[in-house]
Amino acid sequence: MTGGRLFILALSMAMLLPASVMAQTNVTTAPAGAFQSLSAGEQKVGEALFQAQQATADGAAPLSLDQIAALKAERQSWVKVFEQMRALGLIRARTLGEAIARYEQHSRRSGEAAGSARTVVVSTGSGRIHTLAVSASPQSRLE
Repeated sequence: MTGGRLFILALSMAMLLPASVMAQTNVTTAPAGAFQSLSAGEQKVGEALFQAQQATADGAAPLSLDQIAALKAERQSWVKVFEQMRALGLIRARTLGEAIARYEQHSRRSGEAAGSARTVVVSTGSGRIHTLAVSASPQSRLE
């Protein structure tokens, strides 16, 4: 093959690679402890995104909590992190709020079984995170 044909072949092969494979290279490395450096509220959002991931046979590999935190540091907004993860095919939720609500619903069920408190996380459109602690109170028995 001549140099020109080889270049065209290489270029066409690169164009056939799924966007998710090329985009995945940006998030494969993350500083250890990136997740632990997040605030408690941001950790809840990170955990919600982590739990919302669904592995696919031909898609990107699921991200670790540290990789998700590194994306947050890069993107400056949980909405942008969510959008990238959704573009990679890792998340099927339609909105960040839906992913958080599912996480909270699962946490609430687990908390009710254990009788523990839960935290409600609210993300505004600007990416600000607010957390509310809601303690579980034991139900009084009528005797």
